[in-house]
Amino acid sequence: MVLNKLRNAANSLVMKIVFGAIILSFCLWGLGDIIHNYTASRSVLTIDDSKMTVDQFLMEYGQEKQRVRNSGAKPLTDDELQKIDIKGLVLEKFTQINVIRQTMNKLNIIVPKKSLFDIVRSLPEFQNNGTFDPKIYEMTIKRSGISEATFLDQVRESVARSQLFHPITAGYKLPNFVKNIIAKEFESKNTVIVARLNINSMKYDEVPDNETLKQFYLNNPDKYRQPEIRDIAVLVIDYGKLAGDITVSDEEVDARYEETKDAYIAKEKRDFERFAFENSEYASKAWQMLVKGAKTAEIVKKFIPKVDMIKQCDASDFSTQIGSELFDLKPNGSSQVHQIGGVYYVYKLVRIDKPKQLSEAEIKAAIRKELQGEKMNSPEFYAKTKDMRNKIDDSFGAGRSIEEIAKETDMNIVEIKGLKNSQDNPDLTKLVTDEDTRNEVLETVFSTDELQPSQMIVSRATDTLAYVVFVQKVEQATIPGFKKISKQVSEDYIFEMKGKLASDKINDIMGKGSETAKEIAAMSGAKKFKFSKMDLITNSKDHKAEVDGILEEIPNANIVLEIISTLKKGWANYYRLSDKEYIFIAINDIEKVENASPDIEQNISRYLDSNTDRDVEAVSYEAFKSKSKIVIDRERLDEVTKVSDEHEEH
Repeated sequence: MVLNKLRNAANSLVMKIVFGAIILSFCLWGLGDIIHNYTASRSVLTIDDSKMTVDQFLMEYGQEKQRVRNSGAKPLTDDELQKIDIKGLVLEKFTQINVIRQTMNKLNIIVPKKSLFDIVRSLPEFQNNGTFDPKIYEMTIKRSGISEATFLDQVRESVARSQLFHPITAGYKLPNFVKNIIAKEFESKNTVIVARLNINSMKYDEVPDNETLKQFYLNNPDKYRQPEIRDIAVLVIDYGKLAGDITVSDEEVDARYEETKDAYIAKEKRDFERFAFENSEYASKAWQMLVKGAKTAEIVKKFIPKVDMIKQCDASDFSTQIGSELFDLKPNGSSQVHQIGGVYYVYKLVRIDKPKQLSEAEIKAAIRKELQGEKMNSPEFYAKTKDMRNKIDDSFGAGRSIEEIAKETDMNIVEIKGLKNSQDNPDLTKLVTDEDTRNEVLETVFSTDELQPSQMIVSRATDTLAYVVFVQKVEQATIPGFKKISKQVSEDYIFEMKGKLASDKINDIMGKGSETAKEIAAMSGAKKFKFSKMDLITNSKDHKAEVDGILEEIPNANIVLEIISTLKKGWANYYRLSDKEYIFIAINDIEKVENASPDIEQNISRYLDSNTDRDVEAVSYEAFKSKSKIVIDRERLDEVTKVSDEHEEH
């Protein structure tokens, strides 16, 4: 935004004076060599008709360096920054943008002015009661800090890009050269190295003194704060036990089946990745990254959340608010941040199974359940349930114990020990399966006094279940004294020191460039396997035998596969699997194929059904890149980079 303002104002007298002062200061500070040896118009990179000038490279290089330095939880040191190929990131970013632009020009992809304005007028940001509002449009452009022309150029390029990639991601009308390269890329065999680094394996022999440990304890109060926990007993009131004399005959089921069988369709099922964060700041930042297209591996690497895969669920498996949002998401879409029991959750949609017609057996089972439910809604059955509720309420009012009431009513008691204010407790999830009711139960647990029963909580998922919570014991949130946990403090301190050693080792490994893959292969316990994207698409038995044996040992192995899809030969990446362990992934070798598979379109379509179209775009980009003429003046590039780095040091 700021750069656009500068560009738009560059022709004014004031800005010329400002730029003149900047150039003069560069000369005085030592960048005069750059200005002296290279004019701003000389290029370091050309892609067909596009070029990156020295001036443009230096500006982008400085910005990218600053972005990378501050991209983590804390700023990178100069030594850490030197191990990252900032120059390569700048060149790749420029190359990607301009290769796509050049390809759109070659394929004559244009957005007519009329179509552009129609698209802009249809954007919801500029609507007022469903109609385009010029005032809202003008005000929005004004507040954005860019000119209308710049905004329209951005929209035009976005639409053109969509026109370029849609035929590819949809799996039809592929240009032949793109089809050929995608097929070869998907069928190439990647030799993958996977290694694990346990922080506890790092050698640290120093013994911390008592004062050092005390200071560490004082500096990390949240690490030792014990959350409030409660022991509870839950009386599970199952009115279904009162329905022993309610039966549904096969004749009744068959009759209803003939009348309604065409109306039964299985619910849409979805798979989600669920990220759990301990604080709202990380959750919010991760959500923003996901919205912009960040992959799961990037989120895991940066914020170290707990990641669960929730498979084959429908909207009723979530609270009403969350379920409604999750089942409105588009493929790869991410939910807002949801706070539940002190934990912040973000959901990412990874797969959709569309509704399908149920089998006869499934339909009849559903009908039998419905007929029984209808009979249980009769006045006679309602009177039974009302008598049961009154009996339980009167018994608690008379001071009878929860055990006595359970015995008298033939209901069950479920005890849960050490319950924290979080939905992560598996015992509570097993007991109360629907999320809305579970939220209410959890809230009731932590708002009910010790040794007191709660009000009756009626399930929101079914009329046949209700719960009464009895709080048996409360342990308040506390921070234990130093002496009491000095051993734990010592272990935590040593672990943190080992963590720093592990971080240094990781930086060293990842800083080896082309030797990084070899470094990972040499790590203790490193494993190799071969696979291709086509193996994943076709669910190859060879792939299953070789890959699953390794990946099944790794929680969230889908993250490993996701990282692999972003790597090239000799490239490597890593992410933090847990508080104690890192996973490294490298591509040691790639066996290319000579001829493409003839059924590529069908396979790509199947691949896209799994919502992985970004991989296709990435491979397509490589195809477009292979048809572009790219020239890099490495000598000039190295010299201007060196001078820029030396200037920053001084």
